[in-house]
This record gives sequence, C-alpha cells and structure tokens, in this order.
Amino acid sequence: MTALMAKSAKRGWIKDTNFHIALYEFTNNESAEKALKSNNLHKLIKIFDDKWNNKVPRTRELTKFVQMI
Repeated sequence: MTALMAKSAKRGWIKDTNFHIALYEFTNNESAEKALKSNNLHKLIKIFDDKWNNKVPRTRELTKFVQMI
C-alpha cells in the first residue's frame, strides 16, 4: 500500500473459488493512474510473477466510485 501511495487497501478471496481481489483507494484518479505507471508497481508485479512463474493471470482496472452509502 505504501509503495503505491494508496489511502487504503482491501483484499480477499471469493468464497469457493481461486479468485482473489485487491482494492486500493487513492485520493483521486490522477494518483491511481500514476500508481499504475510507477516503478514500484512494476517491481511488485515482477516479484509476484517470479514467485508464481507467470502462471497466475492478473488484470488491473480503474474504477471511479460516484457514491458511497
């Protein structure tokens, strides 16, 4: 979380699946986009990919929340 300059982070597994999700909260979209392009993220991706021999497909999506209840 610190490496990406995120405000908060949450992660977990979807029950009875091998599906893992991680959510990072940023101050704004610009900060999130900057994190996606950062060397820190690329370093973390390399560590993960090396550990799992590139066998785990992963994607990243930006989501803009417009309402929180």
